[in-house]
Amino acid sequence: MHYTYVLNREALRWAAATHDLRREDDPEDIEYGRRAAGWIAENLGDKTPSESMSQTQYLASWHVPDDVYAPVVNTSLMVLKDADGLDRWRLGTTNLNPATLRFPSSQLLVAPARMLYELSTRLHGKTKRDPFVCVLEAGVTLGLVTYL
Repeated sequence: MHYTYVLNREALRWAAATHDLRREDDPEDIEYGRRAAGWIAENLGDKTPSESMSQTQYLASWHVPDDVYAPVVNTSLMVLKDADGLDRWRLGTTNLNPATLRFPSSQLLVAPARMLYELSTRLHGKTKRDPFVCVLEAGVTLGLVTYL
């Protein structure tokens, strides 16, 4: 395993938006990252420079396996994996192990991530609105999201 410390913000944004698009089952599906990379190649090839596109596919592919299997663990991959890890509250309280987060700043987000999940779940249960809208509303309520 090789570590590099370069952050490709464009690739990271695209990967954050697309890395779970091909998920078929939670959490047993371990190939969805590779399927997402294929989807990215087919659908986003003309939307971003080739270097960023290649990195976006890499991030989607390697965000699922353990770090030891990735040929290169770069800063962008570590950021995506930590953000993805913070989302594990939705799978139950035992699915997020803060010790596996790669950055100290990510560990500071464990409690806010849990509050965001819990509040958005309550909002969805109460209002039956779109879950994404409930997440945004919860984020605004908690001061995590601001509208421009």
